Amino acid sequence: MSDEIKVGTTINSKYELLAVLGKGRNSTVYKGYQHFAKKSVALKILDASDIEKATEELKRFQHEARVSAQLAAHQGIVDVFDFGAAGAGQVFLVMNLIEGLTLRELISQKGRLDAALASDIFKQIANALAFVHEQKIIHLGLDPSEIILTPASSKDKETYKVTVVDFGSAVQLSEVKTAITTPQESSGKPGYMSPEQQSGEDVDARSDIYTVGRMMYETLTGSLPESVLTFPADLQIPENIQEAIAKSTDADKNKRFQSMKEFAQKLQGSDGPDDKKKDVWGWTKKIFK
Repeated sequence: MSDEIKVGTTINSKYELLAVLGKGRNSTVYKGYQHFAKKSVALKILDASDIEKATEELKRFQHEARVSAQLAAHQGIVDVFDFGAAGAGQVFLVMNLIEGLTLRELISQKGRLDAALASDIFKQIANALAFVHEQKIIHLGLDPSEIILTPASSKDKETYKVTVVDFGSAVQLSEVKTAITTPQESSGKPGYMSPEQQSGEDVDARSDIYTVGRMMYETLTGSLPESVLTFPADLQIPENIQEAIAKSTDADKNKRFQSMKEFAQKLQGSDGPDDKKKDVWGWTKKIFK
């Protein structure tokens, strides 16, 4: 396993490993320290115990580094700033260290989140993914464990800064037809994948929108939706949020929101520019009554 790389080891004479933060399928994430820059970082190091798997994961690491480099300008997306190898199988990615908890951990702690907090978190997620989609990239691997929440200062309410992580499953829209050819090759998360992703059909930004809708339902209720979408009456989820989730998780991608910005506008209580026009017209009619 990759934990053969002991805490205290220095990688490439640059990064000292301070602690294990977590373990994935084929990698371990460490808290590290970059002595030259004098800052804490996070290192994801490939498990070298299985050469065949390591070869595939190496391709995924290289892909994640390349995609992340295009997204580093957005504050809501993890910044992967170094990639390299140190010794046999010790391939690594270096990211900015984000100290917080995942959305999955927060849901587990609380059971579910109230509508105001969930709405604030998902507007930030939508904003980050809108930027991703503008770069002609789709994530395709989202679930609540890919959202890191850092407590933000507020006098009167619980708030968090959102960071979207793990772009190892992301694809360029230009590469979609070669990225997913069969359902078995899809790298999405069970329970969160869009119907088209599950069936191996062409995907686009609307697949991420579907996933985000299911994540929001889980955040508000504590569980993923059943085949028929219903909202527990006792939770008092605002109508605009129910409508946002219902539209984003429609099985027909042509009936979903066509962009993350539309999804965010619905959470805001607006259907977009047309609503503003209606408001102005209504205000004008009042003046001239």
